[in-house]
Amino acid sequence: LQDSCLSSMLIIEARKYDILAFYDRSWIFIKMYNRVQDQQKSRIKTSHII
Repeated sequence: LQDSCLSSMLIIEARKYDILAFYDRSWIFIKMYNRVQDQQKSRIKTSHII
């Protein structure tokens, strides 16, 4: 009984870390996306000046 309880706790921990890793990846993707958007905006501004 104790072993199964321990293993289920480990599975819960692993899931938590999996979710955290997923959020990390999403956050990195969002940051990259925002950076690209900013670059496009600044490009539009400079093209207007020219």
